[in-house]
Amino acid sequence: MRKSTYAFYARDQWQVSRKLTVNYGVRYEFYPFAKRDHFGGDRYDPGTNLAYLGGVNGVPNDTGVDVGLGQLSPRLGVAYRLDEKTVIRVQIPL
Repeated sequence: MRKSTYAFYARDQWQVSRKLTVNYGVRYEFYPFAKRDHFGGDRYDPGTNLAYLGGVNGVPNDTGVDVGLGQLSPRLGVAYRLDEKTVIRVQIPL
């Protein structure tokens, strides 16, 4: 099986003041359907008890599986400097 993964990440940082910094970014991930060298992937359907082989007997290479357009994940973080030796960092899940 051959499986590809594509990802892109962009981020930036904004120093609001001497003590407060905000980090923000976004990550995009795409996982195409896995396939073999000379034909598509395979999939087992427990509802029908059938195995589908991509590219064989009219079955499409992706065996009818829709992997979608990918996943988009925003990122946000805040850092606050209490004094010269202490910084509090928080990653905010979105």
